Amino acid sequence: FPDLALVDGKYLLSASKNLLINTCVDALAHAVESRVNIQTNIYNQMFSNYALKLWGEIIPFLRSDDELTEELADKLMLTSTIAGMAIAQTGTSIPHALSYDVTYHNGVAHGKACGIFLAAYLRIYAKHKPEDVDVILSLLGFETLDDFAAFLKKILGIVTLTEKEVLYFKENNFKFESIAGNFASKEAISKAIGTGIRGFKLKDIEILRDELGKPIVNTYNNLREICIKYNIKEIKVSISHSKNYAVANSLIISGN
Repeated sequence: FPDLALVDGKYLLSASKNLLINTCVDALAHAVESRVNIQTNIYNQMFSNYALKLWGEIIPFLRSDDELTEELADKLMLTSTIAGMAIAQTGTSIPHALSYDVTYHNGVAHGKACGIFLAAYLRIYAKHKPEDVDVILSLLGFETLDDFAAFLKKILGIVTLTEKEVLYFKENNFKFESIAGNFASKEAISKAIGTGIRGFKLKDIEILRDELGKPIVNTYNNLREICIKYNIKEIKVSISHSKNYAVANSLIISGN
């Protein structure tokens, strides 16, 4: 922890609206993840609840095209600070864990990468402790998780996977370990080819499953051209995951 923290809203006045949205959503993820973390307790929940209430008060600004005022900038900074105090007690959880790969390989801003997983994370959590999710939604000012998800989609936009991958994840209730396994596989494939994520996008790799759960790799666009250039006939992957970790290996089979 720092010896001195400069909590001054004036540092935000020159920031773009997109940057403000992404950093606000990162603070939201801190408050939410702390509130439902396995390490949560009555002390960090006081910080989380306060941060969520403050965050709910800035939603009209995030929805609008209004300029940031000094008064609102101070509130944003306070919200971020309180959410940081909450997450410092528990540590982050699944949305943050999933976000790092999306940021690293897709160049998606950190806050946005966290935010795209928040609604689905709470939807799954609500199956076990719906009362906790109800508190979060109430503090933020949303009636339903669908309203919350629609709001995040509106201010953040989306991060593209292929339509078939999205359908697969949807059919499997968006299991985080499966999504993480796919991203790990795409990284493994890029390294096995030898290029890394250069000259193509992660969306150019599609990883589905057959009826027995075996991963099936399809390539598109620039990556398909790379495979033709290097005479790559088939790409195989092996995926393994636990509740908290996902790993993958890839084998490239050429025609030589």
